[in-house]
Amino acid sequence: FWKLVRHLDRVDSILLTHNGADNLPGVNSLLQRKIAELEEEQSQGSTANSDWMKNLISPELGVVFLNVPENVTNLQPNFRVRRNTEETCLTVQYLNKLSIKPEPLFRTVGNTIDP
Repeated sequence: FWKLVRHLDRVDSILLTHNGADNLPGVNSLLQRKIAELEEEQSQGSTANSDWMKNLISPELGVVFLNVPENVTNLQPNFRVRRNTEETCLTVQYLNKLSIKPEPLFRTVGNTIDP
C-alpha cells in the first residue's frame, strides 16, 4: 500500500462503502500517518524545506465519503477486541483530528430538486 501511495501527491476522495473490519484498518493506518505528520509539522515549525519534510510519504486527502452511524460518537469502545464499531469509532476520531468531515453516502427521501 505505502509503495503505491508514496508516489501520489493527493487522494481526491476516499469512498468507504461499508463500515467493516476488512477496509477500515487500512484507512485508519493512513489517517494515523497523516496525524503523526501533522503533529511532527507542528512541533518542527513551518520550515517548508527542512529534511523531515522530504520524508513525508502520505498524500493530501480530499473528501471522505462514509456513512457514520449516529450512535458511534456515544460509544465506549473496547479496543482489545476490535470489531466494526470500534474501527468506525477510530476512523471518526482520526477524521476529527484532521478536521475532515465525513460526507454521507445516501440520498434524502423526497422530491427535492434545486434549480
